[in-house]
Amino acid sequence: MKKLYIWAREKVTSPYGTVIFTFCMFIEAVFFMPVNTLLLIYGIEAPKRAFKYATIAVAASLLGSLLGYSVGYTLRSLDLEKWLFIFVSPERFEKFNVWFVRNKIVTIFIGAVIPFPFKAVTIPAGFFKLPLLPYLASVFAARMVRFFSLATALYIWGERLQRVVDRYFYLFLAIILMSIGISIWYFYF
Repeated sequence: MKKLYIWAREKVTSPYGTVIFTFCMFIEAVFFMPVNTLLLIYGIEAPKRAFKYATIAVAASLLGSLLGYSVGYTLRSLDLEKWLFIFVSPERFEKFNVWFVRNKIVTIFIGAVIPFPFKAVTIPAGFFKLPLLPYLASVFAARMVRFFSLATALYIWGERLQRVVDRYFYLFLAIILMSIGISIWYFYF
């Protein structure tokens, strides 16, 4: 795993580094992608560009949220609800249904700002046919808070954070893997 981390750090300065970063931020709305980790790697390698990467992350994530929304919308329009259960268990889907009916925009904001699989927000939003403009406004605001908070920390403490991450890499890896495991358990069991 440390080799993967080193490889990712090298991509920051490669000619296609920004393209890779943008693509990963875009597809997060449909596939699992640890975007905070990716922004952390890019920001640690180039702390002075942390706000540039946060801006790219917000824009790509916003565009990706349209992809996730359209997947959910299409599933509903074609009456293919059962395909949603590839992404989320029926029980969790029903809980989301209740949340979306009650607190549509607040649910989108919370789901988009916390470290939570973004697809679990974007796809149901399209499925439940949330109004598009309030949906996008909520995603935009949440992603600004999430990514620019991290960018600010990276800008201020970037070099120190790099030493901490390098020193405690396996602890951070364990936390990330536990987060992924908890997310999978939450949605599928």
